[in-house]
Amino acid sequence: MMIDLKRVAKSRNRLTLAVFSAGLMLAIACTSSPPTPTAIVFPPTPTAITFPPTPTPITLPPTSIPVPIPPTPTSVVVPPPTPTPTPITFPPTPTPPIPTIGPGETPSPPTPTPVVPPRLTTGEIAQLIFPSVVRISVDTGVSEGTGTGIVYDNQGKILTNWHVVEDALSISVILPDETTVEADLFRGDPENDIALIMVDDPSGLTRPTFGSLSEVEVGEDVVAIGHALGLDGPPTVSKGVVSALGRVLPNGVTGVLTGLIQTDAAINNGNSGGPLVNDRGEVIGVNTAKLNGGERIGFAINIDNALATAEELIALGPVLPPGFLGIAGRTMLQPEASNLGLPVTGGYVVQAVGIGSPADDANLLIGDVIVQMDLMPIRSELDFAAFLKVNPAETDIRIFIWRLISGTGWSPEAVDATLSERP
Repeated sequence: MMIDLKRVAKSRNRLTLAVFSAGLMLAIACTSSPPTPTAIVFPPTPTAITFPPTPTPITLPPTSIPVPIPPTPTSVVVPPPTPTPTPITFPPTPTPPIPTIGPGETPSPPTPTPVVPPRLTTGEIAQLIFPSVVRISVDTGVSEGTGTGIVYDNQGKILTNWHVVEDALSISVILPDETTVEADLFRGDPENDIALIMVDDPSGLTRPTFGSLSEVEVGEDVVAIGHALGLDGPPTVSKGVVSALGRVLPNGVTGVLTGLIQTDAAINNGNSGGPLVNDRGEVIGVNTAKLNGGERIGFAINIDNALATAEELIALGPVLPPGFLGIAGRTMLQPEASNLGLPVTGGYVVQAVGIGSPADDANLLIGDVIVQMDLMPIRSELDFAAFLKVNPAETDIRIFIWRLISGTGWSPEAVDATLSERP
């Protein structure tokens, strides 16, 4: 505890002086007369108080000079370095297990990887398909027509439209090497407008690659190839796209054609039966018709339907050759018959009779109007041709006619004939 020594000494002096003053006042009070002055005894001089030495001041070390601290720098965000991409490791292609072959079993061949054909230019398509396209010429006895065919197999069968060959009395084929050969009708399907004809020597024929309807897309490029308008020389090539799928078109009196491919590639008379080809060189359709009232609206039987119909025809086997009567003629309609005084609604007028033919032997004459053969009414050329197709050679038939007899007029007659094979 710290004691203030100077304050203590001053207090003692004050005490001593107070005692002395009190004593003096008492003496005065008790003496009525001036007393004999008593010697004043002074209190002893107080012993000096020895103060402890002044402590040595403590020297504090100087205040250190403050060291300026630089301000905290603004942190700089450094983008992380682009990491090195970790290589992607693909799992190894699993090795197919080796099948266990039991005794006496034949191992199955591995499934081949499908090969996608390259896209071809129009010129490459033409050069590829030309060896598989033939020109078909038909003689109906009244007129000649031209169509196109596609080689179907290596046995001489050629795929075409039924309407190309339905009225043909004879069929000839001009091969890609310009060789002309005769062909026979194998069998036809009027409802689906598909027919197969056949040549004896298939050595000059090359089968094309047939595609599939499932791979046909609207908008894809296609090429139509055929003997348009019967022009001499190689086939005509026209390019377009698949305009639509699944079109339906009336097919005369037989019904409708369904599943047709519509294209804007030019299809003209003579193109019928020719191929519609994609840019991989695959036949995807059989050109069959066009709309006269529109611009570049043509149709092709899709290849799936065409091939399925052809297989059905092959399964049925070849038709017997149609019977041959040996005449040429035309349809006589009811107005013409009325003008001539004939009581019929139609018929088939004989315009030519082959010498030595069954018709010649039956004494059919030019100008005779055939109105019935056996039990079948004959009202047109189509009726006449249809009858011969279902009545082969060696068939005995009865023909009902109207004959103009000089001086008498029209007379109904009946003649008998035996059909023969076409010479």
